[in-house]
Amino acid sequence: MSHLSDKLNAIRGLAIIVSFSYHVVAVCYASFKPHWSIGGRMRKVQLVLCGLAVLSTGVQTVIAISNSNPASTNDPDVVYSLFLTLIWSILLLEAVDTSSGTSYPRYGAWGILLVSESVVLALQVEGEHGSKSFRHGSIVLQSARILLATLLCTSVVMAYCGNRKETGTDEETQALLADPDSPSKSNETDKPKKPDQDELDRLEIRNRPKWQYLASFKIFVPFMYPKGYRNQALLGGMLLSSLVERIVMVVLPLSLGAIVSGLSSHIPWAAIGLYCFLRFCSSAAGLSLLETYLSWQIVTDMTIALNRCSYDHIMNLSADFHDSKKSSIIWQTMHQGQDVIDFLKDIIFSFMPTIIDFGAAAVVLTIMFGPYMLFIIMSTTIFFYWLTFKALAQNRELSRVSLDAWHDQYYQLTESTVNWYTVSHFGRLPYEKQRYRDKGDAKRAASLTFWVHYCWSRGLRYSLLAVYFVAACCVGALQIAYSDRKVGDFVILVTYWSQLTNPLDSLAYSLSRMGQKMVNAEKLLVLLEKSPRVQDVPESKPFTFLAGAVDFENVSFSYDGQRKVADNITFSAAPGQTVALVGRTGGGKSTLLKLLFRFYDPDQGRILVDGQDIRQVTMESFRKHIAVIPQTPVVFNMTIMENMRYPDLECTDEEIIEACKAAALHEKITTFTNGYQEQIGERGTKLSGGELQRLAIARAMLKKANILLLDEATSAVDSITGETDPRQSALMKQNGSYNELWSSQLQLQATDDHGNSRSRSPRKKETPFFYNDLSSNGEDSRTLVTNGNKDSKKSDEARQTEDPSKADGKSHKSGSDGRGRTRARQLARALSRTLSRSKSPTDSARAKSPKPPAKSPTKDNATAAESLSPSVQTATRRSDSNETDHSLLSTHSNNRSERSNHSPASTSNHAETS
Repeated sequence: MSHLSDKLNAIRGLAIIVSFSYHVVAVCYASFKPHWSIGGRMRKVQLVLCGLAVLSTGVQTVIAISNSNPASTNDPDVVYSLFLTLIWSILLLEAVDTSSGTSYPRYGAWGILLVSESVVLALQVEGEHGSKSFRHGSIVLQSARILLATLLCTSVVMAYCGNRKETGTDEETQALLADPDSPSKSNETDKPKKPDQDELDRLEIRNRPKWQYLASFKIFVPFMYPKGYRNQALLGGMLLSSLVERIVMVVLPLSLGAIVSGLSSHIPWAAIGLYCFLRFCSSAAGLSLLETYLSWQIVTDMTIALNRCSYDHIMNLSADFHDSKKSSIIWQTMHQGQDVIDFLKDIIFSFMPTIIDFGAAAVVLTIMFGPYMLFIIMSTTIFFYWLTFKALAQNRELSRVSLDAWHDQYYQLTESTVNWYTVSHFGRLPYEKQRYRDKGDAKRAASLTFWVHYCWSRGLRYSLLAVYFVAACCVGALQIAYSDRKVGDFVILVTYWSQLTNPLDSLAYSLSRMGQKMVNAEKLLVLLEKSPRVQDVPESKPFTFLAGAVDFENVSFSYDGQRKVADNITFSAAPGQTVALVGRTGGGKSTLLKLLFRFYDPDQGRILVDGQDIRQVTMESFRKHIAVIPQTPVVFNMTIMENMRYPDLECTDEEIIEACKAAALHEKITTFTNGYQEQIGERGTKLSGGELQRLAIARAMLKKANILLLDEATSAVDSITGETDPRQSALMKQNGSYNELWSSQLQLQATDDHGNSRSRSPRKKETPFFYNDLSSNGEDSRTLVTNGNKDSKKSDEARQTEDPSKADGKSHKSGSDGRGRTRARQLARALSRTLSRSKSPTDSARAKSPKPPAKSPTKDNATAAESLSPSVQTATRRSDSNETDHSLLSTHSNNRSERSNHSPASTSNHAETS
């Protein structure tokens, strides 16, 4: 009979170990696999069955405890009932927690328990274990659990077969008619705001499987390990300090128990001295202080390395990122995302030591107080961390909401303060203040929701610890009362319990902090996963500048892949030739210059400079030959001298002064209080728009580039100052279209302001034009051709201006803005007359004939290009344009040894600056 009892106990212990081990392994395995869901009704059935199984094991535990000896520390019936209750409770919690239905851990454990309970029941029926009433009660409860386990396994099979039969696709299972109670999709105003691309990328990372989500952070691993012998030596010191601290934490409660036990007979001075020394080592002034000092040096170096890498990556991203970025959010992303480098430190010096402390305390208490204490420790750990992980998942989502609300408030703060002048100009100070208050209220609400949930979950977890502490004290008191244990053992129990629960709290806090750091690092991860849209190809070669010939061949481009900004553009700019890019605002002129500088790559076609495809050369070698004066100059919040020296850090003060003189800026600078050492403010707020543009012109000169791109470089400069610009004078001396448009602008100003006109020097030769106004949306247009080497015929009719009375009538109708709009229309007509004087005979005949159907500019340009020599350029004009901008692409042949000869490509908007 004793042999049969031992066999039964062995089978019971094996069933508990196998089922629990399988569940732990299966949970890890299931994390890598997708779960298949079951219907809601079947899931409810499984929850009820698991609940009944827990109830039956609980009843059996109560019966076993009532029939056990209080002095016993390892009654087999009680131990088996307790751990069986724990396993069924784990399966119940998993069924409650998982919305996806059955998973590998649960239905595998159900099968193991079905087999093990059947074997245990057979052995129990065969033997005479325990009293007759206890044996009968156990048989009934075990039979009920076998039936429940059978029903659970059957539900798994039924659910699996049901999923196999559901083969219809989503489209096949949808109703043909929409739900009449569903909201209408035609109401666009009810649609939620579409998230930006960064938020979509963040959602994509967040929705990855658990292990793939964690693997996404491997990009930070190189920054988590210290580089260099010095930092690695410091890491070794931290490891040694942590190891010694773990030994101290194990010995400290034992020394306290020895003191309490020895006080009944003598004063244990040695034990007291050892305890005091160990207490000092475990205090904040001991080993932890040394570890903190060593880790501070390592973490500082790793943080700097991550910040440098993030900064380099941001600066290497192409223009598509920088055109849509939110600078203030990026700054905060870099600052908050750097916490992720503490992962390795947290794992090695916080997570693992805590697990060691917890394991040591659990082992010592189990050895001292038996399997009952082991059950209490395991139950405490499992339920505590189940509540912790449940709270962590919810807290992580609430933390994301709170962090986003904080970013929104910070972005509102930076945008409104940086654009203070704009806010003041439009009288929107109260509006911006209210917006900031609203953002603050949203942040407060999100933070309050987070902290309320955090406090409730924390309170529930620590209430559970208090309950289990009472149970542990009861077990210890019973064993001390009914056995020969000493009072010092109870002191050891209380001390180790504190050492047991403190790691639980530390682990929960560490997991919470790690989750928070991962949330903070998500945006930095999105940033680091971005790749430049424009980058050097592996086979790219250095660019070789020859003469500065520019060729656009069938170039098409779109920023978003939907709306085309440039469509089949073809034109050439030879050295010594000027090409004007003419079009209304938004027509794509600045985009062409961005493509030429290779901020973007064209979707179709190619751009050649001196016969070299700019995509096949390295950007660094190509861009150093180009200087750009943008529409809106951007300067640093430094002195004028520092801003001027930025293109060439080795240029002298004399060179800077000469460049400023050439840009008609030197005399203005000398009137400043600090001269060239004057701080120009954030975004150059202390300078006027014209002064900023002249500073940009002078700064471009100092780059000493071979090609100069000017994008409306003098739009904010008055005409008198503009005429002093040497490049302005050079363009005027060509007596081309730039001269004509500039003269027309001044003539229109004089007509509007004084009622008389003044003329400039007549145009002596034509400049080739390429006009491609995509904003015309395919309206009526015609192709005009001009020859850049022959003088055009002059026509008196083309020089006549519009009747001033008509312009005055339109001006009165347009109110206060009428004068500017009239000038724009008159300038457009002046441009039309300029183009009309260069018409070919074919175009003249076509103009006299009835108006043909509208044709696309691309087709007209292609037709003209086929019928003309390579030196003849094409131009497409829109006859009824109200606003016309023009860009000049002028190239000059120059000697490669002379860096001062430029090939300027200039853009100016005379319609807006008249």
